[in-house]
Amino acid sequence: MNAVLRIAAAELRYWRRSRLVSVTFGALLGLMLLSVLSAAAHIGEERRTREADQARTREHFLAQPARHPHRMVHYGHYVYRVPPPLAVLEPGVDAFTGRSIFLEGHRQNSATFAAVQETSLLARFGDLSPAFLVQAVAPLVLILMGYGSVVRERETGTLIQLWTHGIRPWQLLAGKAGALLAAALLALAPVAAAALWTLVGHRDEALPAAICLLADLLYLGAWICGVLAVSSRASRRWTALSGLLAGWLLVVVIVPRVAADVAQASVPVPGMTADGLRAGAALRAAGDGHDPRSPAFAQFTREVLARYGVSSVEALPVNFRGLVMMEGERKSAEIQQGFAARRLAGEAAQARVARRFTALSPALALRWASMTSVGTDLAAYHRFLVAAEAHRYEFVQALNRLHAEALNYADDARRSADRTAEQRTRIDAGHWALLPEFDAAPAAPAARAQAATAPVLVLAGWLTAALLLLRRAARALGRAA
Repeated sequence: MNAVLRIAAAELRYWRRSRLVSVTFGALLGLMLLSVLSAAAHIGEERRTREADQARTREHFLAQPARHPHRMVHYGHYVYRVPPPLAVLEPGVDAFTGRSIFLEGHRQNSATFAAVQETSLLARFGDLSPAFLVQAVAPLVLILMGYGSVVRERETGTLIQLWTHGIRPWQLLAGKAGALLAAALLALAPVAAAALWTLVGHRDEALPAAICLLADLLYLGAWICGVLAVSSRASRRWTALSGLLAGWLLVVVIVPRVAADVAQASVPVPGMTADGLRAGAALRAAGDGHDPRSPAFAQFTREVLARYGVSSVEALPVNFRGLVMMEGERKSAEIQQGFAARRLAGEAAQARVARRFTALSPALALRWASMTSVGTDLAAYHRFLVAAEAHRYEFVQALNRLHAEALNYADDARRSADRTAEQRTRIDAGHWALLPEFDAAPAAPAARAQAATAPVLVLAGWLTAALLLLRRAARALGRAA
């Protein structure tokens, strides 16, 4: 056994004898196991529930009796955002964003039923997920385990003895780092096991899973090197501990909070209420598709009559009321989508501002890498919103097209006053099968892995910087010897 392995083994024996380290690391390992099991059960249940709800919603829509097409426009249906398979590793924004959207004509509803809104205030302070433990708790435990690794040898006088036995500074630091790395790998074992278990049913997720685990290793590796560098340069153990705890507080707590505040201040995004009021005013000016005689549709009426070469809407070969519904939906969707696109663009710009702070906090870089590779980041949520709106517009316009092509204009115009006309405007329920299947799958695994390359490179930069600090610390130890 060479000197590096002997030093690592001695450090591990020291930790085993230390009650504080044993209890602290045992607690971390227990929390890791608990969080992985809890996350796997929760994500699995959420996937099954939302998929079943989606299928049941479609069944209810298809099971409706013969109705007027526009009644089905307002009957609407829900679409659900199913968490990706690897969400067990990083839940991302899932708890803070809505899980379903009610789709109906003339309106773009927001996502609802966010998990954080359905829990008590106390449950909102922290999420015991594997990602949270790796990003916040694991570095704290590594600090408690390693803050005295080198400075302890100086205080007890054993450092001189190591030099006299031919141990070189780099060997000492490599052995200490090896012991900390073994502890970090053991703490990550439940996370790796969860990733492997997920891959049993989703082999195409292998690359994103590998990227996520690599990011965890780079992050903890940077902490290991930083802890040892501080321990090597400190003159007292309490000095090393206080300095490392201050660094942890800055990197894990303060900088992410400041990043969020700066992002919100630098890129203001209008609230849903303000946007809703402005959109409502624009929609009223655009006209109501329920009123074919609205002045807002005068130009449209002239264009339709000219297109078909007739002089009145009664002479049209199609139901003019259905055409107005289609035009009204097109205009309202265009207006509402404009507001939605600006809001999504603003949120994406805020995320880009926050990512600039990864130069000050590797925790932000890890969160970015994990959420992006897994598919639980803001971009994935935006992808769901865009897909839901496209789905809504497609099925609403399909029903409006039935309104225009399958119904007689005269019957449709007097259906409120004539019961027989109302009966004739009900179309066969078989037409409801036009509702397309909703598919809002996350981006392809290769695309997510490519998008996660940037934060992984940032983490690699942090590890490189920490290694350089450790190298300088080794040289300082060599000069002191």
